[in-house]
Amino acid sequence: MKPLDLELLCAAEGAVAGRGDGRISQEDLRELMAIVRGTGWFSPVEKATLDLIHRNYRFTRAAERLYRAELGNWPRG
Repeated sequence: MKPLDLELLCAAEGAVAGRGDGRISQEDLRELMAIVRGTGWFSPVEKATLDLIHRNYRFTRAAERLYRAELGNWPRG
């Protein structure tokens, strides 16, 4: 198993816990991306964590579009 970013996982879990319909919204995804941007680059650990979140959490349509449009353009470290 690849190492994962605990801060991103906790943020994703918090985004779906106890409110709304249990999906990652566009706003939630923007918050996750802000965590990554705070590090200054898109590390392999962050990429693996976001991939895991994408595979295991439900996304709204708007969040799915944002995920596909934005994350493919991010520089990787």
